[in-house]
Amino acid sequence: MKVTDIPVETHERYELVSITDEVKRAVRDAGSDESICIVSSTHTTAAVTVNEDYDRDVPRDLAAACRAFLGALDVSFEHAEGNSDSHLLTSLFGQSQT
Repeated sequence: MKVTDIPVETHERYELVSITDEVKRAVRDAGSDESICIVSSTHTTAAVTVNEDYDRDVPRDLAAACRAFLGALDVSFEHAEGNSDSHLLTSLFGQSQT
């Protein structure tokens, strides 16, 4: 089994970052004709999702929808670090894709 780390740098609180090229490269470099690729985040505030990245409006729209969704919630998070919203989104989107 080959494991490849793909570091991802973000610049916004809610941001979608395409790692498509990096995943394709990792699968190619694994050198297997038949394999399963699992993409997962080891951080509890970073989700993994599959979506279109050809149209640059799609990631922006998804980030805007996340902000609107969180803004519509009537909840007072008790988690002291101030990132409960990120934990919630990660729980909804999930931390891995196969």
